[in-house]
Amino acid sequence: MNLQVFSSQLDFIIASVARVLDVCKKDGQVYIAVSGGSTPRPLYEALATNSSIDFERIEWYLVDERYVSLEHMDSNYKMIMEAFGAAQPEFSEHFHFFNTALMPEEAARAYEEELKKIPERKFDLVFLGLGIDGHTASLFPGSPTLHEEERLATDTVNESFPSSAVRDRLTITWPMILGSREVVMLVSGKEKQGIIDELEKSNKTFEELPAKKLIERSNFSLLYLA
Repeated sequence: MNLQVFSSQLDFIIASVARVLDVCKKDGQVYIAVSGGSTPRPLYEALATNSSIDFERIEWYLVDERYVSLEHMDSNYKMIMEAFGAAQPEFSEHFHFFNTALMPEEAARAYEEELKKIPERKFDLVFLGLGIDGHTASLFPGSPTLHEEERLATDTVNESFPSSAVRDRLTITWPMILGSREVVMLVSGKEKQGIIDELEKSNKTFEELPAKKLIERSNFSLLYLA
């Protein structure tokens, strides 16, 4: 596994921004998938104010979403729009997301149609997160969604979450993630050290630790802010 450990948030952000600048060297449109959570928000804010990025050339896609309204405090859409929106008011014209005004299955199907418009159905870059249970995107341990090979996006339910959490989710699937040209997992916090160690050393399967499906891939790297 290509693991890079940072003690400085500034260095962590600089390294993350560099991944975007690198994929933007290609000709034509660039296709990037982004995740929610508190860890990547400073990255998005840094990208939004980076004058060397041509935002007209980038199409942004949401990795996964909680099934809540777009205005809800737990909405990944809301966080990402806030992070980019002030500095990039036209960002919304290039941002593709799950429409949670629809029923979950409909929202997943509609988003899948958006994904099919991407050339070769390949993201140039995907930013993922990592849960303490080993999940990434909304691909949770023991979920049937882990074995999805046809659908590009789907709805899913995590029954192991407490009733106070949002159990209904929408997510891209392994075919989209594994088909990407580059996959970068952004992780922060000392509480995540244990799960990173498990990914590297344990004999658990990807059904038990979904993120383990990525660690042997040459196009995958994990940036960890310890």
